[in-house]
Amino acid sequence: MYKFLIGCILIFSKQLFAFELFVEISNIKNENSMIGCALFDKPIKDSFPTDYEKAVLLNIPGNTENIVCRFENLPSGDYAVSVFNDENNNGELDTNLFGIPKEDWGVSNNIRHPMSSPTFEEAKVTIDNDDLKIRIDLGN
Repeated sequence: MYKFLIGCILIFSKQLFAFELFVEISNIKNENSMIGCALFDKPIKDSFPTDYEKAVLLNIPGNTENIVCRFENLPSGDYAVSVFNDENNNGELDTNLFGIPKEDWGVSNNIRHPMSSPTFEEAKVTIDNDDLKIRIDLGN
């Protein structure tokens, strides 16, 4: 009986933490760049969408036709994703003096505001008992 209960607990806990988030990136204009995919799991003030130290960051070469960022072993919950086309390969989204991005970018739910960054709440997607696939457009 004891082994059975342990087995049930392991199966149940695996289901809680075994989800994946697949982020398909479209409209990549510069294939000699790196694509940065940042996964945020909390709406920490002023962190989303560009404080990559508070996110899980994946960098993928932009030279393939179909780019998918894959985040593994995620528990159910709310997440937001920001993506940028790092054209000069410096590891960050370059902006001008006014904070306006000079490189292509996008966030989950493809939210765009003319004069401000999207919030975590606007870009939030929910993983709930299954893997999730989303698409982010890097177009301006």
